[in-house]
Amino acid sequence: MELSFGLTPLLLLLSGAAAAALSYWAYRRTTPPLSAAVRWFLGGLRFLALFVLLFLLWRPLLERLTTQRVPALVAVLVDASESMAIDSVHAAHATNVSRQVRETLSHTDPAAEVRTFAFGSEPEELPADSIDNLSFSRQRTDLSAALGGARDRLEDQNLRAVILISDGRHNTGRNPIYTAERYDVPVYTIAVGDSAVRRDIKITRVTTNDISYSGLELPVEIGVSATGFEGKRATLTLSANDQVVDSRILDLPSDGAENSVDLGFVPPGPGLYSVVARFTQLQGEVTGRNNIARTSVRVLDSRRKILLLSAAPDPDVAALRHVLEADESNEVTVRVQKSGAEFYEGTLPNRLEEFDLIVFSGYPGPGSLHSDVERTASAVRGDVPALFFLSRQTDLSMLRRYLAPLLGVTPETARRTFYDGSLIVTPQGRRHPVLEDLPGTQIWNELPPLAHNGSRWTVAPDATVLATVRVRGIQLTDPSIVVRRIGRRRSAAVLGTGYWRLGNLPEDLAVYESVWPTVVSNLVRWLSAADDDRPVRVRTTQNTFAGDESVGFVGQVYDESLSPVDDATVEVTVVAPDGNEYRHLMRPLGNGRYVMEIDSPGEGTYRYSAEAVKSSAQLGTDSGSFAVGNLTLEFANPTADPVLMRQIAARSGGYALAPDRLDELATRLGADDEFAAVTSESRAEIELWRHGSFAILVITLLTVEWVARKRAGLS
Repeated sequence: MELSFGLTPLLLLLSGAAAAALSYWAYRRTTPPLSAAVRWFLGGLRFLALFVLLFLLWRPLLERLTTQRVPALVAVLVDASESMAIDSVHAAHATNVSRQVRETLSHTDPAAEVRTFAFGSEPEELPADSIDNLSFSRQRTDLSAALGGARDRLEDQNLRAVILISDGRHNTGRNPIYTAERYDVPVYTIAVGDSAVRRDIKITRVTTNDISYSGLELPVEIGVSATGFEGKRATLTLSANDQVVDSRILDLPSDGAENSVDLGFVPPGPGLYSVVARFTQLQGEVTGRNNIARTSVRVLDSRRKILLLSAAPDPDVAALRHVLEADESNEVTVRVQKSGAEFYEGTLPNRLEEFDLIVFSGYPGPGSLHSDVERTASAVRGDVPALFFLSRQTDLSMLRRYLAPLLGVTPETARRTFYDGSLIVTPQGRRHPVLEDLPGTQIWNELPPLAHNGSRWTVAPDATVLATVRVRGIQLTDPSIVVRRIGRRRSAAVLGTGYWRLGNLPEDLAVYESVWPTVVSNLVRWLSAADDDRPVRVRTTQNTFAGDESVGFVGQVYDESLSPVDDATVEVTVVAPDGNEYRHLMRPLGNGRYVMEIDSPGEGTYRYSAEAVKSSAQLGTDSGSFAVGNLTLEFANPTADPVLMRQIAARSGGYALAPDRLDELATRLGADDEFAAVTSESRAEIELWRHGSFAILVITLLTVEWVARKRAGLS
């Protein structure tokens, strides 16, 4: 032990001498006179109390150095993923190897400490006696996370080696070779499992739309591969919500090849459909777990109904029609003006308010009837969104009279002249959903210019200009794309024509061929998006979750004035496929936002309902559904990968061992100079001035002095 002070000890000695002199002076003469023994006793008490106080003022620090021997530590990582249990023999082999490793290490260094971890991704420490009961149920294998997790958990201990027992079938996370290259200790790998190619059929992928519409055929593309079954036949079925909707008998591909199979069905109604592709298991297959794959699709009630009105046949309206009809979620009705009340495709529909969007391509034109234009304007006033494209056939006077007040942009002076100009996206446009996902704003300098009308346009105060015009390098304030939103009513106007050229680009501009269709699609989606004024909105973070993936929920809660509510109780009830209900509470984040995450409830399609309550009053409810798929990563390739295990060992400075040659482990570790116990020194510091015992001592000394003075008759 070592005692040190915050100030020089010499001053403490001088102060102690001063305290002794003061105590002597205080009891040199007393009234009444006391014997010398009593005076020395009282003076001694006074000196001790003063010296202890001075001692503490010098902030004494007592340091204690402790030395101990820390034995070598070995971490044994056992792969507990599902691929290890494809063959029960391999699972038993893994537990036997783990037990033998512990026994071998006990002979190598009896003092060495062995810690066993099971992992799929992050390692989980196991009691020494539980290895025989290990469950091989993890649905992913992340060797890098396992190695890194063990190192992080044991970083403050004398970790000297890691023993990795796995089939090497890595399917998640970072490449473990990179982790091994920077590992602090050698990794000794033991590969278990069969590395021979085994007979197997598997579904490699199921691809379909995320969103579809009832009554519209939904195509499903299924990837199929097989090993060892060339020339054999198997039945592939497609199910939707547990009902078989399509099937096909297939000739299985040759080893290493993959075939694409197209199946499909027509969803009969809206909702979340769990789509499952499944192969019949053939005799001799190593596993049937990869014979099935699942996805989900949200089916909406109907497609977006769009009315496309054109003032006359024109390349622009043909290009616009092509873009609109390319989106299967659109149901497009076209009317191209012929003369007066006549259209090439038939009469103007009777109930315009039933459309979700009206697109005006140059309409109204010189031959348009005022009554027809008034009908379209009345539908827009009734909250049918409007998308207007200017053309050379547009009758600007009719536009100003009927539609301009609804679009938010008005031609103040009507001119028939047009000039070419490229678009300049405004700062507001870069933040707006219509243009924000385009690859930069300089693309418009590369694309062919649009023809803009020479009229002077006035933009309403509540409208937003997304793009203006540049002519010969000069930026003008003339609007090119204008959007407007008033309450539930939305509109947009594109004041340029000749955009058919943007869909017919030369080869050197082919990289930009998706720009104009993206702008049109974004305009359609923004205009037809429903305003959500529900007080409670709860949804899952995605439609489909993997088998071991947590299910996330996000929510928003508002009061009657649509102000955020932060202190509501939001309860979510999840209904399982078997009808069981599970209740959970969401956690508030502030500003009316709530979140929740639950462990994977298992494979199937689930419904949920949410209720928000504040002060015993219900604020609102919401509901929805989600799907949990089976995770087949572990069965994508059921063979072991000893090559990867050897690479991990080599890159880390360890060694790859065969399961039947574990006796080499003792030799390898014995030859490693780093595999040894270390001496650890720990220094403990005790701040004596903070200990209450010294305060008690001072009080005791002064109390005894006071009592003795009183008994001696001193004041």
